[in-house]
Amino acid sequence: MKAVSGHPDSGSFWEEHCDIRVRAAGFEPIGATWPSTYFHPKLKLYLVIYADDFKLSGPKGNLAQGRKLLREDITIEEPQAIGLFLGCTHEMGTFKLPSGKLATSMTYNMQGFFEQCCETYSELAGGNVRFKKVSTPFLVEDSKDGPAGTPAATGPVVEWPWCLHTFPPPVIHKNINELDTVKSKAAGKCASGHDKHGEDDSAPMAASDQGKMGKFAACILMKCLYGARMARFDLLRAITHLACQITRWTSECDRKLYRLMCYIHSSLHIRLVGWVGDDGSQLQPHLFADADFAGCAATQRSTSGLHMSVRGPNSCFPISGQSKRQSCVSHSTPEAEIVAGDFSLRMCGLPALDLWHTLLPHKPPIMFHEDNQAMINIVSTGRNPTMRYLRRTCPLYTTDAADDLLCVDLGARQTILNNKHTKLP
Repeated sequence: MKAVSGHPDSGSFWEEHCDIRVRAAGFEPIGATWPSTYFHPKLKLYLVIYADDFKLSGPKGNLAQGRKLLREDITIEEPQAIGLFLGCTHEMGTFKLPSGKLATSMTYNMQGFFEQCCETYSELAGGNVRFKKVSTPFLVEDSKDGPAGTPAATGPVVEWPWCLHTFPPPVIHKNINELDTVKSKAAGKCASGHDKHGEDDSAPMAASDQGKMGKFAACILMKCLYGARMARFDLLRAITHLACQITRWTSECDRKLYRLMCYIHSSLHIRLVGWVGDDGSQLQPHLFADADFAGCAATQRSTSGLHMSVRGPNSCFPISGQSKRQSCVSHSTPEAEIVAGDFSLRMCGLPALDLWHTLLPHKPPIMFHEDNQAMINIVSTGRNPTMRYLRRTCPLYTTDAADDLLCVDLGARQTILNNKHTKLP
């Protein structure tokens, strides 16, 4: 196998060469957390480079000058109208807001990509798959049916009428000699490698419940995940939870995957739309965090979700969305919300400050939105009388924040705790 450009490290050579030429043209890198992104402080131009694609945005009057600077040392084709980029069709337009102001809109269309996902699934599933019309990507789940809700042992039990707890039935021996005999027989069976039913422990176990789509799951889910991260945030939770089961795929996972693909096929018309109708000085990044307490029926773990958008009086533009199953089992909704808030700030909120403080002239703080009152009290005070274990279990979650994170929103009440830059305690 040979590299596309003839050298195995051609990509690194091009990246280094391009970086030197772009810097010479007056563009400055955003930062280490935003590789291949540059900003021209004088012309107010934002440049994104992906392989050999250059995407330039900024004031219309400065675009021609920015392209001229780049062409001094780099051979670039004539600019083309915005369209397909990174597999997503960008459709720009304008419309009038209810306030009467004209806004510029951007529609992210990935219908063709998801049609390919459905075709790939149908082909790997044997062909001629009939997709049903469904309204959600999820099957009905109940936590009582999960492993955490099942008994620790099987067999006959005795139920205590007062507390309704169950216990193994009592075994009564006639005398101490009979008890000793039973114990010696059990010890002998264990030593010989047989269990209490006389079965050899070394015998092969019965075939486990293995789903038919397990060997194709990674191919299908990762393809769908790319489209979900680009323009379909509503698919993230279903895809990421199924991705956690790739190494232990079952027939139930087959049913969930089929349901997910049916929902994708039923919602090909959905688009991600953002619009801006304000000046840059009126825009501000907003970060929303949430958690579903014990949302995973199998493990009782919660799921962290985040959504970042840029908003203004006449603007609302989605930036990113993520969903990730938490690595710990939370004991309450506020605890799950704290973990979700920490995940949102570390993975999206704080890294975004480098970008927005460069692009927006007034360097606004991030508006952090949270809908759980107990979690907000913990963040604002650093403690909670009924959750005194937080300092041991979540010390970093409740103390590690930044000065630019300031406003916490109570959701429906829209109450701001503090309008100044305040470090979380």
